Parts: sequence; C-alpha cells; structure tokens
Amino acid sequence: MPTHDLCSRLKCVDDVLTTILPVLKPGDIILDSTTGDPMLEVAWSERLAERVRLIDATVLGSSQQMRQREAVMIIGGTEGDIESCRDIVEALVPTYFHVGPCGSGRA
Repeated sequence: MPTHDLCSRLKCVDDVLTTILPVLKPGDIILDSTTGDPMLEVAWSERLAERVRLIDATVLGSSQQMRQREAVMIIGGTEGDIESCRDIVEALVPTYFHVGPCGSGRA
C-alpha cells in the first residue's frame, strides 16, 4: 500500500475519533480494528484516556473470513476493558489473543 494511502486512512481515523469524542460518555470503550500504526494507537489511547478507553483489535483474515467467522483478532488493551468487550469480540471472531496494552495488537 502506498504511504500516502495509509496516511490518508490514519487521518480519517483521527478525524472520526475527534468527531465522536464529544458524544461519548465517560467509560465508553472504542474497539478499533482499523489498519494503523502502533505508536499512533498509543497516542490516541492517551489522548482519549480522560474520557474513554481504547482497544486495538487487528484482524487477521479477509473480509470473507470475517463474514464466515474464520478470522482471528490480535488485541491490545487492559484486561478489564477486553473483558468488558468480550461478548462483542466473540460475536465477531471465534479466536482472539490479548497481547498486551493498547498498541500491542498493532505491533
């Protein structure tokens, strides 16, 4: 993927986070499965930390595999946040791995 395409997508994610932040309630959790940079994910997590929590959930598999529930997620975030979202994650994928704090699922 050309670098400018990735930069455009990262800018879009940043724009979405900035746009939705005012309507999120304290304690809400964002499950981010976009393609991104681990350091940027950590920066977003720190920026949002006062209001919401962020989990990065990299999807290993194609769109077809997601539809058929054959994909896998590699997840970064706190144990408590991941436990809070476990039902959602398990509805999306049959297998997931918690690999550390936010940003770890991107590395």
